[in-house]
Amino acid sequence: MRKIAVVGSPGSGKSTLARQLGEILDIPVFHLDLLFWSPGWRPSSQDEFACAQQNIISAHKRWIIDGNYSSTLPLRMKACDTLVFLDLPRNLCVRRVIMRSLRGRFAGRRPDMPPGCPERLDRDYLRFLMHVWRFPHGGRFRIFELIGTYCREDHVHRIANLEQLEDFISACRGRAR
Repeated sequence: MRKIAVVGSPGSGKSTLARQLGEILDIPVFHLDLLFWSPGWRPSSQDEFACAQQNIISAHKRWIIDGNYSSTLPLRMKACDTLVFLDLPRNLCVRRVIMRSLRGRFAGRRPDMPPGCPERLDRDYLRFLMHVWRFPHGGRFRIFELIGTYCREDHVHRIANLEQLEDFISACRGRAR
């Protein structure tokens, strides 16, 4: 486990898991939201975004990259030696997104987001919640499709519940010793 891609629904805990794995395995962590968004929620161009990821992949012998961004997911899947797919229940993911947003409104910026991108509670946020709710019927199938194309089955860790997540983290701790 030297090049790890962490994917899954928004709210599944990708960034948290990436940070934990980074600490356990002593591997640098890169959050795609930090690469994609600029202050004021301005998105990067697809070319800039793909180039930034390619630079990370090329410049580092070890990395953990968290985030979906399906347009560039094949890039990470081809380069990783381990893919962690957080396939947690959507009601848990929606609840986590709501709690994260409320915390962000009162506690400040999330560490996986750039400055100038505060949590929003507006129409775009409601659309985002709908995206999280629908993720099992769209994003999830896209990830499965890409896994089938780009990843070796024995390199994929599909985590479907919190118990499996804890077991995976424990196993990583055991490997790091």
